[in-house]
This record gives sequence, structure tokens and C-alpha cells, in this order.
Amino acid sequence: MDNDGRRSESLTLFALLSRQRFLVLLVALVAIILVLPFIDVEGTGARTTLSRITLGVLFIAMLLAAVLAVARTRPTVIVAGVLATPAVVMWIVTLIADRPGTELANFVAGSLFLLYVIVVILRYLFATRRVTVNVIAASLCVYLLLAVLWAEIYSIMEIVEPGSFRMPDADISGPLFAGHRINLALYYSLVTMTTLGYGEITPRSMPARSIAAMEAVMGQIYLAVLVARLVGMHIARSMGGDE
Repeated sequence: MDNDGRRSESLTLFALLSRQRFLVLLVALVAIILVLPFIDVEGTGARTTLSRITLGVLFIAMLLAAVLAVARTRPTVIVAGVLATPAVVMWIVTLIADRPGTELANFVAGSLFLLYVIVVILRYLFATRRVTVNVIAASLCVYLLLAVLWAEIYSIMEIVEPGSFRMPDADISGPLFAGHRINLALYYSLVTMTTLGYGEITPRSMPARSIAAMEAVMGQIYLAVLVARLVGMHIARSMGGDE
């Protein structure tokens, strides 16, 4: 196959991924959630190293998928690239040098990028007038991205103020959510957002309790607004088609 043919195939694949950009991001987010139960980040063996690398690769893939999801105009591409670059770099640095300073920078950079992505996708959701598969995927992406964002915030709180969260049965030294234990923070975030509240992880400080309560409330409000928005658009579209 000549170079023109390869270039054409690459452009076609990129165009396909661009059209289904929110589905790509949703797949990346779901992959992280599905793989988390099998991630073992404690210890020093080869399995632990492989688990940490796998976790880092998944989060970097999620960040890149998020860039693709919001890269629709030149300004959003520039801002997303500027915010994503330190987030990706810090994830790589954290994989190599697992220190409190690099961990904190990693979570701060990731939080800023995720916040920007959530805002951009929300603007898209409130601007669109049709319910499509991509719109539904975008809505689900925001919900899961909020869970990831809160997980990063919990990790920041544990690094800044160790002991903000407690897990009595865990044999863990140091801050509960620090380092590569973002998987534990994401688990707690999802449990809190869905208001399951299993109770094995509990917030101890008042800031931690306030942030956890805020996530629980926001999760319920988002679902209520999301359902109302999608149903309203569907009804409006159906009535317009009947005329």
C-alpha cells in the first residue's frame, strides 16, 4: 500500500474516532473501572510494578481520550493540550518516582484538566437539541468524570492532610489515597456518588466530610437534571416530528 493510501486510512480512522469521541472516552472510563479490582499497587514485586504501570497507562489513555472528546475548535484544542500535557507527564513521573511532591503535582494537574473537560462537555450537552448515542455517551462521561475528579480531590486532601480518611481494616502505611492508590480513591468516590455508602472508608476531618457530602449531593442532582434534559429533548423532538 502506498503512502497516500495509508494516509487516507489514517484520516478515515481519525474521522471515525472523532465522530464517536464520547464513546471512545466512555470506553476508556469503563475500562478503568473494570480493571481496578484486579490492580494490586501494594508491595514491591513484579506483579505490583506491572499493576502500577497498567494503572498509569489506563489513566493516560483516559486523558488522551478526553482531549479527543473536547478537541472540536482551535481554542479548546489549545487549552486541552496545555492542561493535558502536565497531567500526562506527571503520571509518567509518578510511575518512575513515587514521592509526595510528584504525587501532589500529578493530582493537581489531573484535577484541573478533568474540570476543564467536564465544563466543555456540559456546554456541548446544553447546546445540543437532539438525543443521539453520542449525547447519551457524553452524559455518562460527565458522570464518570465527576467521580474521577472527586477521587483526585480526595487524594490531594490525603496528601496535604494525612488521615483525612480512614479504613480500619486496611494494612496500609502512609496516607490512604496517596501514591498509586488512586484506585482506592476512585472506589470510594463511586460509592459516595451513588450514595451506596458501604462504610469501610470514612472521612475523619470536617473538610473531608464536606467534600464527600458535596459529591453525594452533586451526583443525585446531576442524574435528576440529566434525565430531565434528555427526556425533554426527546419529547420536543417527537412533537416537532409529528407536526
